[in-house]
Amino acid sequence: MTVEDSLIEWLTAALFLAGGIAAGFAVGKAHRRHVSLLTVLALAFLAVALLVVGFEEISWGQRIFDVETPEWLSRINMQQELNLHNISSGLAQHVAFLGGLLFGVLLPTVCMLSASARQIYETRLQLRAPGSPIVVSCLLGYAACKPEWRLPALMLSITYTCTGACLAAAILSGNGRRGWFDATVLAAGVVTALLMRMGLAHVGGWTNRWMEVGEFCLAGAACLLVLSTLYAPAPGNHATGSPDEDDVLRHAG
Repeated sequence: MTVEDSLIEWLTAALFLAGGIAAGFAVGKAHRRHVSLLTVLALAFLAVALLVVGFEEISWGQRIFDVETPEWLSRINMQQELNLHNISSGLAQHVAFLGGLLFGVLLPTVCMLSASARQIYETRLQLRAPGSPIVVSCLLGYAACKPEWRLPALMLSITYTCTGACLAAAILSGNGRRGWFDATVLAAGVVTALLMRMGLAHVGGWTNRWMEVGEFCLAGAACLLVLSTLYAPAPGNHATGSPDEDDVLRHAG
């Protein structure tokens, strides 16, 4: 097993692959429920994207099957591996960071701050709105990035702001257990992210292992997003579920 074949990297790949398979099941479930074509296509895209990312994480099984990297790819790949995300342009990482911000931070934030936005999302797409655990997973993913990287640093600042807004809204919402669950998760996420940044500054500095931790957290966010689609509300039942049922489904997302 090489340095690249760390346990956390395999776990990250497993999360992405599991998320892709689960998204595939969500496609079938959505089709049987006769939801909109847009929702089915979005879920299908998510399934393919997560499977591709999962296989990219393990370089498409390169080290398992002992496949050599083509010379042309080795010249432009920072780690001379059979994958695209380590190409020196950094485009793949930027796409991942922006995708995490859009679907893992901004979308849940809007749904948590606005009941009408959440209702529109669940009614039009017939998907369960993502919640606080996804935001926290992205927050930790950005916190593990190298402090000097500008884009992740910007993402981290935005995510801190969104997390703070959601935390305040959860405390003031009066939503009982659901509100306190969100508040607890968000507060724990902020504290953990701050401790991670302090660790980066004072305990040996940043290494590639931190990036692996960040990727693992983003993979977790992707799986939570897929989980929210598997537990989608039935058409026409967006406001009829019992509080306990709604709590369970919301917390899963």
